[in-house]
Amino acid sequence: VQEGSYADFVERYAPEAKPTRGDIVNLEGEVVGTHAGLHKFTVGQRKGLVATGKPQYVVRIEPKQNRVVIGDDSDTSEQVFRVRDTNWIAIKELTEPIHCEIQIRNRFEPRPETVSVDEKGQTIVRFDTPQRAITPGQAAVFYWDDVVVGGAWISR
Repeated sequence: VQEGSYADFVERYAPEAKPTRGDIVNLEGEVVGTHAGLHKFTVGQRKGLVATGKPQYVVRIEPKQNRVVIGDDSDTSEQVFRVRDTNWIAIKELTEPIHCEIQIRNRFEPRPETVSVDEKGQTIVRFDTPQRAITPGQAAVFYWDDVVVGGAWISR
């Protein structure tokens, strides 16, 4: 998106995806406000939310329910998540856990983590320490120093 915001881009180039109003809820599921379209929010966001007397952040976005879930900043941190559509580059396949660094967004300094496959064949990422705003739909890129081990899409 070269000009304007991501929300403006979606509204301009995907008019068929008409934004619909929905609920903003807290972690207990209580409705605390409304929104004018999920495309205006991202995990970890603080601006543009409801006033609750303390800073609130987007903890997750639930498209099927058309709602935004908010909580405290500490509620945005996670240590373990799944990825999908993994593309291995430096290895043929993941047969045992590997330790590497991962970058989960553009301005994110790669952090140490372990990548493994669970009993269902899903790829699991475990950061050494919890990280803020791990966002489904974003790319995750795995590194060994300057070598790209592989990449995938964050799925939850």
